[in-house]
Amino acid sequence: MALKELAQNPELTIKQADKGGAVVVMNTSDYVKEILRQLSDQGVYCKLANDPKFDFLRRVRTTLETAREQGIIDEKLHAFLYVDRPRTPVIYILPKIHKCLTSPPGRPIVSGVGSIFSQIAIFLDKILSPFVKSAKSYIRDSAHFFEYCGTDSTSRTCYTCLI
Repeated sequence: MALKELAQNPELTIKQADKGGAVVVMNTSDYVKEILRQLSDQGVYCKLANDPKFDFLRRVRTTLETAREQGIIDEKLHAFLYVDRPRTPVIYILPKIHKCLTSPPGRPIVSGVGSIFSQIAIFLDKILSPFVKSAKSYIRDSAHFFEYCGTDSTSRTCYTCLI
């Protein structure tokens, strides 16, 4: 009951921490303040005059229709790549409690699930993965990186990178 009550409290935001798998409960006002702080960084983000979603949607649909008509893709692939009612991607943050416990900065994540390009991204990932994985510079994740370059298993120090 206590967890349900916390989750339903609009004054609290519950998120997974950026590292370590902890669950972070923070004031929603602090969470929103951190997102707005990041979005105000004009070196990273800029405010658009209008929503480009509909132009992107039209261009993607036209391209898919043309590809289907020309036999480049079949009906099944067209149906997979075509997003009927796309979502606008949503930004959220994962609190970096390893940096600061009281007012943690956030790692911005933009969720594109269900967006105009989500199915195209899944398709390209499937097509390109074998090529990427066969490249000598491919690193799957942090554990693979440490295994690849040599590490002290207790401190996770990469000796190759220190040279």
